[in-house]
Amino acid sequence: PIGPRSAPFRPAIAFLLLISIGYNTLLTIEDWRSYKRVEPDWLRKSASALCTASQVAANQYSRGLYMAYWSDSVFLGEFTSTSAEGLANELAPYGRTCVLVFNDELLCGRLEQSPLFKKTGPCAGPVRGNVACAFEFVLSQKATIAREGDVSLQEETNR
Repeated sequence: PIGPRSAPFRPAIAFLLLISIGYNTLLTIEDWRSYKRVEPDWLRKSASALCTASQVAANQYSRGLYMAYWSDSVFLGEFTSTSAEGLANELAPYGRTCVLVFNDELLCGRLEQSPLFKKTGPCAGPVRGNVACAFEFVLSQKATIAREGDVSLQEETNR
């Protein structure tokens, strides 16, 4: 407990606390500055490998815009859907599209399991835990859009 006997140590404790906070602040600023330098390079280098279609949609606007620019593609914007079927509905009017998913493992898993999307590659980012997954959406002959706007798979029948 802090009492009269600890009074001589209070300035030293305060000094050590300030040094610790200052050091952590400097580390955070340096991480942020290096991230801002590395992030655009990572996006530029990854763009041509991940974006194989002439159109790009992403779950994060700024990163998707960079990737579309560096892959010389049209950027359709940020999608809001969290399911494969909902995303297919959003992209159906545009046809073949490169779908980029940043830092969302759950959505990546859903798209991997869907027959409407083909994974074209994962890519680790410059900072821990920063991952992009790329998928190609192609509205195939098997996939049709019902009047309600739902994408459903129909089995081919040989008659």
